[in-house]
Amino acid sequence: MKPSHYNTLKNTFIVFLVLFNLGCLFVLFKGHERIKKSEHLKESRRELLKEKLGLDDSQMEQFTLLKKEHVKKLRKKQNKLFQLRKEVFAHLGDPDFDIDTYTQEIGMIQQDMDHMAFEHFSKLRALCRPDQYESFDAFAQRIMLSQHSKERSPKR
Repeated sequence: MKPSHYNTLKNTFIVFLVLFNLGCLFVLFKGHERIKKSEHLKESRRELLKEKLGLDDSQMEQFTLLKKEHVKKLRKKQNKLFQLRKEVFAHLGDPDFDIDTYTQEIGMIQQDMDHMAFEHFSKLRALCRPDQYESFDAFAQRIMLSQHSKERSPKR
């Protein structure tokens, strides 16, 4: 290999490595900003909830614990639902595929999720004082309806 060709190849490789490292740093810092924004958004939602419902610090702490527990259980159901739907669509070209078994199981999981949501909001409501019930009920309805519209509306 000629020295000039070797130098060109070496320089190209060095430029590639520098650009790659800069790209990695950019992604690292942007990801960090995204996490900060996400945490800030969660905190602002928490403060908004506290303000709208008039919750005290003790109630907020209990709300947060219940929410974490609920989300953990809900994620398991959502993952199972996703896997079942994935299996259904893996059989698109199979004329012998019995979709009824899958749709029944999907329906049962959805029913479980609805029960879980109702129980979760009932537990949250139990933490409220009587003067907070009206605002909590409106909040719960808004949350459930917004979840429904997110599930039903087409993603763009």
